[in-house]
Amino acid sequence: MRIPLEDSYLSRIIIRSGIFDVWKDTERRYGHVHHYNEKELRNMFSNCGFDVTASRAYPMAKRSKWVWEILRLILYPISIYSTDLMVQVGGGFKIFYLEVI
Repeated sequence: MRIPLEDSYLSRIIIRSGIFDVWKDTERRYGHVHHYNEKELRNMFSNCGFDVTASRAYPMAKRSKWVWEILRLILYPISIYSTDLMVQVGGGFKIFYLEVI
């Protein structure tokens, strides 16, 4: 399962500061009405009878809006240390491999 992790530290800061509503933008642009982080997803999978056997994180893809592209490039060095941390901080995607419990 490939899932966007839009509930990142950066998106929360941007929303709370009133700069921009990132979640409303993804809802408008892509139809995303739920915004997850990894902990929430793992709990949801477990509650639905699935076990995560493996996962892999991918940082944000190249962005069309220059402001987001600048933020992506500023945060990119984190992914050299840990892609999982990069996704937590700035958002991205994660692929989960699931099996029924």
